[in-house]
Amino acid sequence: MNEIAVSLFQNPSTVYRAMRSPREGEESFLRSIAGDPFDHQCVFRAPINYLVENAKILGATNLILNRNNEAALENICFNPRVNDKIFDKEESCYRVVDGQVFFEPQTMVNLENAIFLGSHWNYGHWIFNHLSRLYFCEVLNSETIVVVSSTLNKKYAKYLEFFGIKKENIFEIQPGMVLEVANLMIPQMPWNGLSDRSAWLAPGCVDFIREGLGTNSPLTGAADLKVFLSRKKARWRRVINEDQLFDYAKNYGFSRIDPADLSVDEQIDIGKRTQMLISPIGANSNFFINLPIGANVMELSPPMDSMNVTSYLAAAAGMSFQQVIGSPELPSHQNSQPQELASIDFDYVVEMGLFKQMLHEYFRIAT
Repeated sequence: MNEIAVSLFQNPSTVYRAMRSPREGEESFLRSIAGDPFDHQCVFRAPINYLVENAKILGATNLILNRNNEAALENICFNPRVNDKIFDKEESCYRVVDGQVFFEPQTMVNLENAIFLGSHWNYGHWIFNHLSRLYFCEVLNSETIVVVSSTLNKKYAKYLEFFGIKKENIFEIQPGMVLEVANLMIPQMPWNGLSDRSAWLAPGCVDFIREGLGTNSPLTGAADLKVFLSRKKARWRRVINEDQLFDYAKNYGFSRIDPADLSVDEQIDIGKRTQMLISPIGANSNFFINLPIGANVMELSPPMDSMNVTSYLAAAAGMSFQQVIGSPELPSHQNSQPQELASIDFDYVVEMGLFKQMLHEYFRIAT
């Protein structure tokens, strides 16, 4: 098979047919999630779906070609400036020469109609970049084929069932494969960044996900759990003094769990019964999607200058949110100097006095 040379364009409307999403209402508009929404020329962006005839999806990537081998990444992938938001880490059948992408097909498959969701190894990006694209689709039917990567975590893939998508209607594109689709729809990504470094969120997608999971109900007396999420087994963003913090919190009824040890159904069940949540920042933070409306979420975090989004997501879910900032330390497994590692990836220490103060004040727990 011949190598494919990809011609990248800045504006997706140049290479795909753009259409306003059928989803209506202000909650479907993408809003700036910068500190000041007036930092940008517009406060809202209309959600746009893209239609591509004779499309080619290139393996485990977010590269989607039209009939002329032209593609765009802006408003198609989460961040066109970040390599792993374009290419899955398992995809090796490409090279980049002087900024141009070349893809070497290993296999080719054809479909008539499909919806491109794409996928990512990170749980939060899977939920709010890819799965939530369904929010901008018209009513799905039993024949709808959705395209994800074969590298998608099988636990994550289970979420598709909650939205009525049968296993036989999930097409898993393999690394090195070219999937040709006669009529492909690329729905708007509800949380994404653009190359100008702006970040955007359609808040209605949060309720959409929670309604699909059956978790979008008000807080009641049945939600009596206080949960402390562990991140001890993570590679980075670990709370160095997590044990010390939990030893204090457990005196006030908090129990510690690691979501990675739970099935999707177990996470949903525990979440529905949770009234108070303490979570280190990272994939754990997205556990809030399982909590009732009105629950309280406390996030532990190092100082951050980007990707600080949980407050926006939790607000869209109708939850109270408080962030507690720790002091960063270079992860012991990293050989980089601190300035070479993104601040969001630092391990960190949360000062014990501050944690005690915030636990009692925010959760209104008496000493």
